[in-house]
Amino acid sequence: MRQRTMKINREKALAAFQKYTDRYDSSRDMIRLKIEHTYRVCGLCQQIARSLELPEEEVDIAWLTGLLHDVGRFEQQRVYGTFADADSIDHAKYGARILFGKVWEEKHELASCDELLWTAVFYHSAYRIPEELDERTAMFCHILRDADKIDILKVNVEFPLEEIYNVDTEVLYQEEVTPEVLQSFDEEHAVLRSLKK
Repeated sequence: MRQRTMKINREKALAAFQKYTDRYDSSRDMIRLKIEHTYRVCGLCQQIARSLELPEEEVDIAWLTGLLHDVGRFEQQRVYGTFADADSIDHAKYGARILFGKVWEEKHELASCDELLWTAVFYHSAYRIPEELDERTAMFCHILRDADKIDILKVNVEFPLEEIYNVDTEVLYQEEVTPEVLQSFDEEHAVLRSLKK
């Protein structure tokens, strides 16, 4: 049985995203950075989905996960003045709450077409994507995570580290990479936030 897909109106989605982000001061570097990051992640999600030879309806869904993934970042910055989840709130879970109202960790209350979007947004910054997800949902979660991480690497190369991490570049360059972080890198998996120094 073929999976039913939802029709995505990109122009309407972009207009809604712009209306949402217009509430924040885009002249501030941190806000501008997240808006630009969001658009790049959309494009990367689309590129990855097409490389997997997905139908265009599925490419559109991947693109939409990119547009929605960091909605929680804007309120996180406004309320807490940081993008550090450890010092504030889990931006991915917060974004899922903003997008789907009162639903927090109760995805069973969502319509099936929204459940995939909720899941991708909710888990995009998790240490691991849950193994119990169905194959299609897990695929969209991985597309979004990969696109997000690819762009984060780009941002770290192209933007001053002071803008991103609120730390002096010279101080950051003098820090050593811990053995635990190197081990995670060698094992080819994400690094737990608690291991980062």
